[in-house]
Amino acid sequence: MTRALGVALGAIALIAIGFFIQEASQILGIIERAPAGTAPAGGGPGGMPHGGMPSPGSPGYSAAPDMNAPIPVEVAPAVVRGIRERVRGSGLLEPIRQVMLVARVEGEVQELLVEEGTRVESGAELCVIDEELLRIAAEIARIEQDKAKRSHQRLVELVASRSVSPQELEDASSALDRATAQREKTDFDLAHARPKAPFAGVIVDRAIELGQTVRPGDVLFTIADFEPLWLRLHLPESEVAAVVVGQVAELRADRDGPMLTRGSVERISPVVDRESLTVEVITRFEFAAGQVRPGSFGHVDIITRTEADVVLIPRRALIRAEGEVFVYRVFDERAHRTPILIGYEDDAVIQVREGIAPGDRVVTEGGRELRDGARVEIYRETPTPLDPLTVERRDLERGDAERGDGG
Repeated sequence: MTRALGVALGAIALIAIGFFIQEASQILGIIERAPAGTAPAGGGPGGMPHGGMPSPGSPGYSAAPDMNAPIPVEVAPAVVRGIRERVRGSGLLEPIRQVMLVARVEGEVQELLVEEGTRVESGAELCVIDEELLRIAAEIARIEQDKAKRSHQRLVELVASRSVSPQELEDASSALDRATAQREKTDFDLAHARPKAPFAGVIVDRAIELGQTVRPGDVLFTIADFEPLWLRLHLPESEVAAVVVGQVAELRADRDGPMLTRGSVERISPVVDRESLTVEVITRFEFAAGQVRPGSFGHVDIITRTEADVVLIPRRALIRAEGEVFVYRVFDERAHRTPILIGYEDDAVIQVREGIAPGDRVVTEGGRELRDGARVEIYRETPTPLDPLTVERRDLERGDAERGDGG
């Protein structure tokens, strides 16, 4: 019984396979007999032919795209402005001079005449160290010097009578010299009991307290001269090639913030640092102390070259292909491939030396799909982006105003 049932099921499977093979052969025969370029007879769901493509007039049918349709593009006008080429760097603002004053004598600090932040003139007294012992030593040295002078003078007067030997006179002269030197030393020590400012500046640190005993070499004060301030830049050698002493330097607290003050390039190191492979450039700012605090971080733009009335276009309008630099100008509703000669360039704009006139509109978006002479449709016109740190502002020309150029 079981064997008979298996034979029956196998027969049914063979009949089903043969039926599907026959149906597939009929379908393939219809497709092969269909003329080229026509849909096979019959249709699938929704009225679509067996081939899966909609027929004209049926839902989902669309004609081939129009190759002559205008290409949508964005454009921007070429403008005329002045440019300033810059080398940028940053560093810490530091005083032109800063020194630590140390004690030259030993003694107790009896008076403090200045505090941190006090502005002093050159030669101003800063403190008083106990002078009593120093004054006594100076008085003793004066007395010894006067005694040596009298003794020497008496021997000189006796030389004529030949009652004094040359050796005695020489010894008296040496004694006078020693007494004079000791007098000068004690006067020197007494003077340094009142340390003085070596130059005009600001007291930035007081290292002593009233009543403290100091010894020679102990730090008393730190004084700095904040007019002018220096800022040391460490620039790549390739950028330093355009920098020369005397060029204008603009100081900013933030990289792209407002300018605080102008200075100049003071010095350029003649050597390249072995570790950083940079060159030290010192910039000088005469009146920066009123704008920023010494020791703060600053950003400097060195203006290496300026040029007035140049033609500028957006950088993204530029196309480099097949060894050529060009843009697409738009006029008469068509794009015209225009080779150009460029000059200065930054992240936003490019100077055009030849090929573009002020007011020409260039394609800034969609240019990669264009060909020379292609029809275009302007869907947006944007102003040329102008960086106020690089591009010098000037009154807008009538043409710029009419085009709505916001630069």
